[in-house]
Amino acid sequence: MPVPAGSLPSGWTSSAVGASYAGAGATYANSVFTVAGTGDQMWNTSDSFEFVYTPLAGDGWVVARITGVQNARYFSRYGVMQGPTPAGTYAFLGITGPGSNPDFQWRTGTGQGTSQATAAAVVTLPYWVKLARAGDVMTAYGSADGVCRVGGHCL
Repeated sequence: MPVPAGSLPSGWTSSAVGASYAGAGATYANSVFTVAGTGDQMWNTSDSFEFVYTPLAGDGWVVARITGVQNARYFSRYGVMQGPTPAGTYAFLGITGPGSNPDFQWRTGTGQGTSQATAAAVVTLPYWVKLARAGDVMTAYGSADGVCRVGGHCL
């Protein structure tokens, strides 16, 4: 079911990365982003997905609580991400597929085509994810209760 366009908080944008598909978009209500999109995932030499974002200059972090997914496919991904452009560098932390596996994925060079990933055991939703940037170092955190296990707080 398509998500109606618009209604995002000031400074936030919803956009397709790579190929664009009908019915993609995002809304925000009651402190919850709802994102609808289809694509061909993030991997190999090109990426295609819906991305809701706000720019972050310098060091910082983004955190999200993934409460549920609908119509998930095997390579579906939901989470937080730094810097996507088609076939560009990125870091992603979220849930992969209908099985709810936490997944940290990255690509270190534009046009290199090779993404790398590490996944954890299946978790129960809701699940917290946090991606932090300090200089050119990305650190990923995940938690069922909002408390990060590798230092810091997810909340």
